[in-house]
Amino acid sequence: MKRYSISLICFFLLCTSLIGQENRLSDGDVEKFLNTFPVIMEELDALGQTLESTGENFILPAAVRTSEEAQQIFSRQGWDDNYYDKIGLILEGYTLSIMESEMLTVMPDIQDALDEIDATPVSPYFTAEMKKQTRDMIVSAVRGMDQALFDEMDSIAPADMEQIRVHKDEIKEMLDGF
Repeated sequence: MKRYSISLICFFLLCTSLIGQENRLSDGDVEKFLNTFPVIMEELDALGQTLESTGENFILPAAVRTSEEAQQIFSRQGWDDNYYDKIGLILEGYTLSIMESEMLTVMPDIQDALDEIDATPVSPYFTAEMKKQTRDMIVSAVRGMDQALFDEMDSIAPADMEQIRVHKDEIKEMLDGF
């Protein structure tokens, strides 16, 4: 059963990677992001404009998007008007890659919980109906999380997502510094 769940996740990941979205990142955009983002953040901070952080997510406030000074900072670092879209895509892809890794990490634990439910004998305290409901509730929750992840991943071209995955650790290390 454990192999079935992991195989199912891998199958869905493969299916989402075969859907033909348009690439929005150019070769080297993630490396460029890694090299320029700290400088941009430092210069924006000097202007009193920074990203808003909500846990592991970072958001470019509208004030930064419309600031001429911010535009000049991005331009000096070699970015054009597509910077906002690309940084958003990179940060979204990074977040999704973290979620993907976490889902794959917890799947064995979820499978162990399902196996334990199956192995628990029926009793007046844990009836067959209660076992079924508990199992169905866990399976439904996992399917919902999987579907939400796959729906979000579907919005990113496979080649873009791969560029982001390759640099996931570097992105994490850089973002941890903020």
